Amino acid sequence: MKNKTYPIYEFISNPTKKAQIKAAVDRHIANAQLNMMCVMPLYLYYHTATKTHTTSHKWDLQPNSGYIEKGIAGYVLCDQEPGTTALWQYYFHKGTPYQNNNIVTTGVWTTNDIREKWHLGYVYPFQAPGTIPLYEFMQRDTKKPVDHCTTAYYEIIQNKLQYRADWSVGYVYPVD
Repeated sequence: MKNKTYPIYEFISNPTKKAQIKAAVDRHIANAQLNMMCVMPLYLYYHTATKTHTTSHKWDLQPNSGYIEKGIAGYVLCDQEPGTTALWQYYFHKGTPYQNNNIVTTGVWTTNDIREKWHLGYVYPFQAPGTIPLYEFMQRDTKKPVDHCTTAYYEIIQNKLQYRADWSVGYVYPVD
């Protein structure tokens, strides 16, 4: 019997009380389990020809596409957890106010201006423990086509002095 452990309910002779204690122990063990959340990085890219940014959960955009990786914009949830909402990226047609540009949002847009739509993962609409804001930055220079840039980290934006944070898209997990 050396180096063995026995559950406390094994020492209870009353079958009803033994069953109650065993059920309480089982509940405690089940509630104490760690739940793993799947997170994935959102990458920020910069297109050298169009001078625009894009955000993607793909770590490597098409080779020779003109995009260079700027860094990780934050971590989103892979699966919907309680209290989270879907994060979408919309890409717009030419001839629209946001032509050849994209925007990242939790809103569902239905307009003919949208050329493509991607699901990027899930974010919290309000700050949850351990999360940071994911901002939608916009170019300040109105002479150029408007560029939207989505990241939690201002320092990874190409030509960052031309951008300002307009709103928080949601809350993501930080890189470090």
